[in-house]
Amino acid sequence: LQPLSISFSEAHGRLALAAGAGLYEELLFRAGLMSALYVVIAAFLKTFFPREAADSFSFGAALVLSAVGFSLAHALGDASALDAGPFLFRAVAGVVLGLLFSWRGLAVVAYAHASYDAHFLLVP
Repeated sequence: LQPLSISFSEAHGRLALAAGAGLYEELLFRAGLMSALYVVIAAFLKTFFPREAADSFSFGAALVLSAVGFSLAHALGDASALDAGPFLFRAVAGVVLGLLFSWRGLAVVAYAHASYDAHFLLVP
């Protein structure tokens, strides 16, 4: 384990950035977009299909669409985020975070996201 090569003040700033970004993105993409997509898709499908089928498909569709939106949003200001590798990594991360959100709730997924961001921002 190597010591950080940045000052306490800079580390504090990066941790604050990680916490804020993690919470903001989870509010936007999981609590907001994924939940809204689920409600809209399920309401539409329940007019044509049995409730269980509509609920299952709606969850999967909302999960995948919000994950793709999450990945696309990271391309704002960084065109290389649309390259296949980074795009797929973030889309898969969006699916994992969406599943974590559905199983454990907003706080746990925000902590997980912030922890990843903190590691990414602090470890050289």
